[in-house]
Amino acid sequence: FPSHDRSANGGSITFDGVNDFIELNTNNIITGTNPFTFEAFYKVTNTSVNAELFGNYGPGYTSNTIWISGRYGVYINGSVPYFQGHPLGVGTYHMAFTRTSSGACTLYKNGVVDGTATSTTSIASSQNFRIGSDVNGIGEVFGGELYSLKVYNKALTTAEVSQNFNALRGRFGI
Repeated sequence: FPSHDRSANGGSITFDGVNDFIELNTNNIITGTNPFTFEAFYKVTNTSVNAELFGNYGPGYTSNTIWISGRYGVYINGSVPYFQGHPLGVGTYHMAFTRTSSGACTLYKNGVVDGTATSTTSIASSQNFRIGSDVNGIGEVFGGELYSLKVYNKALTTAEVSQNFNALRGRFGI
């Protein structure tokens, strides 16, 4: 299990990049074609892993799943708005990803739009969500510190993403 550091930037969960993850025991955080926003502040410390922050990407890498990586970007069943210049290296980042009800996807890095795509793929509710690893055993692990992770049931606007980033960036040294 990941460790918890109460002193690092007001608290963090540390993932070892080997076998740490948090099983959320729910499969309906993001489902169907509903709009949503994923947002996280995190620090990458292990660049030899793919760094799944959150998702339900799992057994046999089934279709209609979501994989949100702190080093690469977001994968939704073939749609891949990856970070420009991926993979990201060691460092502290803010990532946000939004999908509107029409399927317009926007990937943000440190409060700025970094990539766009369109995905109308329905995200299946057949797999539970995890933090720190995919659900295919222990793969795509995250090595680093997770300071904050939020999922909204709406697509935040660019102004809202920027506001959230600016409100906490100093706390995390970005």
